[in-house]
Amino acid sequence: MDTPVPAGERARRLDRSGELKPKLQRIASEAAQRQASGQASRDFYLRSLEWLVGINSSACVSLRLQCLQDCGKYFYLLGDKPSALRATAAFRQLAVKSGQKEWIRKAHSYCAIVHADVGDFHQSLIYCGQALRTARELGSSFDEAVVLVNIGYALMIAGLQTDAMRALDRAYKLGTSEPHLLPYASSAAINIAQILFRQGRHESGIEYIRKSLDLEHGFPPEQYNQHRVTLEFNYVQLAVGIGDYALADARLSLCDEFARKANTKRASTIVALARGLCQIDHGDVRTGLALLRTALQGMAPMTDEWVDAQMFLIRGLEKLGEVQEALTSVEALASALGDAYRSSMRALSSEIEFPSALRPDQLNRLEAERTRLQLVAARHQAVQAKREAIERLAMTAQLKDDWTGLHGHRVGCLSRLFAEHLQLKEGVVEQLEVAGRLHDIGKMAIPDQVLRSGSALSAAERELLNAHARIGGDLLAQSAIPELQCAEVVARHHHERWDGEGYPSKMKGKRIPVECRIIAIVDCFDAMTHGRPQVRPVSASVALGEIQVQKGKQFDPELADGFVGFMQQLIADHPDVSSYLEQSARKSPLTDAMRELGDLLAAVSEEGRDRPAAAHLPPPPRRGGAPSTRSPEPL
Repeated sequence: MDTPVPAGERARRLDRSGELKPKLQRIASEAAQRQASGQASRDFYLRSLEWLVGINSSACVSLRLQCLQDCGKYFYLLGDKPSALRATAAFRQLAVKSGQKEWIRKAHSYCAIVHADVGDFHQSLIYCGQALRTARELGSSFDEAVVLVNIGYALMIAGLQTDAMRALDRAYKLGTSEPHLLPYASSAAINIAQILFRQGRHESGIEYIRKSLDLEHGFPPEQYNQHRVTLEFNYVQLAVGIGDYALADARLSLCDEFARKANTKRASTIVALARGLCQIDHGDVRTGLALLRTALQGMAPMTDEWVDAQMFLIRGLEKLGEVQEALTSVEALASALGDAYRSSMRALSSEIEFPSALRPDQLNRLEAERTRLQLVAARHQAVQAKREAIERLAMTAQLKDDWTGLHGHRVGCLSRLFAEHLQLKEGVVEQLEVAGRLHDIGKMAIPDQVLRSGSALSAAERELLNAHARIGGDLLAQSAIPELQCAEVVARHHHERWDGEGYPSKMKGKRIPVECRIIAIVDCFDAMTHGRPQVRPVSASVALGEIQVQKGKQFDPELADGFVGFMQQLIADHPDVSSYLEQSARKSPLTDAMRELGDLLAAVSEEGRDRPAAAHLPPPPRRGGAPSTRSPEPL
């Protein structure tokens, strides 16, 4: 049985036989071909690295350095951090041993990038300083521009934004001074745009992204796709920052396109972050959070992408109303970045002369974010407490003519879904859900015998019933909370009619607030399909037909048409619409208790036993039955 020959011994044998140089040339050539074709193989680079590390010879140093550089670059783009660290360490060791300053500068630069990528800012900044000193010894503007871009990047992800800007501004000016340096000016502009994004200066950031696009010619083909992935990711962030959703989605498509061409793990991670951000900003927040959490599973802590993902997650949690969890995440991130900052400061004070005055800008930003979220959390708790109290009143009012207490929940949920379908602003969507829950709060002041009358109401009783709109508006008046301000308007005016024959203000047409016009339709649909003590329920198709009949009379014609199409699709997706709309309500202990009690009362009724006196909980209306001939306007 043959004994395996160690890689180092194989290399020494090749050296003695004169075959070392051809072997290295084949590796370098194959690496170039694989990079150009996008068919790189991890096994190929792992075998090559193992063999290169084992060489103990002074021959073919430049070729070996080229091969080690190729390995380090491949593993960096792949996201294989341990292998990238091993390759760049071997690269640096051989470069220093060679005494060739150009290679030493490159090796220190690569080491700085890889150590920054794994969150080791201390060592990254040490290598940055060594690379800068070597570049200045070489007297080359090219070398200095390259190193300054790397220093700017390392300082940026260490949270030292102001000082990163100084390095990058110098790199940008150097890069634009000579045609062959334009790619480095383009890279500097991208990083400046990222800093401006983090500082909230979105318009200025977009200007630098456009400058980067103007300067990007000259990139080697194998680097261009990765470069564009980074550029487009920054463009997406900035477009989100200015609220231009169309621009954000357009740049996301380009980011995805270049990520597929780059075909690296890093590119895939970046485009996943861009998708997650767009979903959180103007798509489905929960989908965005899921995308980010999946991406985070493959990331090393403290990398630039990791910090971005954490910030996007915090944004998503806040949008879902999970403010306390968002605050906890900010505090954890600030603690982690604080440790990294202190490590960076130790490195800079001991070994690096550039830059001279550092400020922990990113920590300051996170501290401001933490303070803001603390205020939001306090406000959120106050809002929730007030909303809970008011919702309990709303439930009490609802139980007076809807024994399940779920009418308000369904109206709120359906109003939110319809508003999302209409692509209304997010704030309006959230306010409509609350307003839908509270639209009938004024009924708590109306006597039971009027609400539950099984016969036609007298003129006096009808006037008393109609007063619930004014009473509801008065109950919710003078709130400083946007959701309750909207709920006041809806409670007061959801019975206005398009033709001006509604109440209490006889508003007509588009003078009626759009929130009231939406909830008027939703409220009537739910009332018709679930019935009332004096009206049997009808099918969804019959209710939608009646809404069409009443468009231009009772309802806004455009909204009525939109609602009919929206409901037909919703019913196709969720045949049991009522159960779908009641999901969130069924999380409430009170509604669970009411449902259980209703089931018990229904069972008692079926057994022929008497209901309790005073019938404060009338039996649930039967589904189906003949449609009512009365107006679809709910009581």
